[in-house]
Amino acid sequence: VYFSAADIVVLPFRSVSTSGSLLLAMSYGKPVIAPKIGGIASTLAEADDLLYDPDDDLGLLHALNAGMEINDVEMGKRVNQVCDRLSWASIAQQTSQLYIKALDSGKNAPQG
Repeated sequence: VYFSAADIVVLPFRSVSTSGSLLLAMSYGKPVIAPKIGGIASTLAEADDLLYDPDDDLGLLHALNAGMEINDVEMGKRVNQVCDRLSWASIAQQTSQLYIKALDSGKNAPQG
């Protein structure tokens, strides 16, 4: 209910490695304000416009202000595009391609 009603999700973590709440917000297509720590930036990829430097005392404030200025519908579309690449089917395909590439490169390795 809360994620459906939100325009933007704010996750002001002090420390985090991975975040279920980040993925949940992304699954709803919500722009996210969060610090650039852990895997947040790589998870959001090109939808990371509202991330802030956790060492900047005014970082969260600046990100909140930026959040008021963005087009949340367009940003939500970008979040959805990133989220689509995090699906199990997409991850399985990427993993399969990685294994195929590794096996192919092993065929060309010098034999010793």
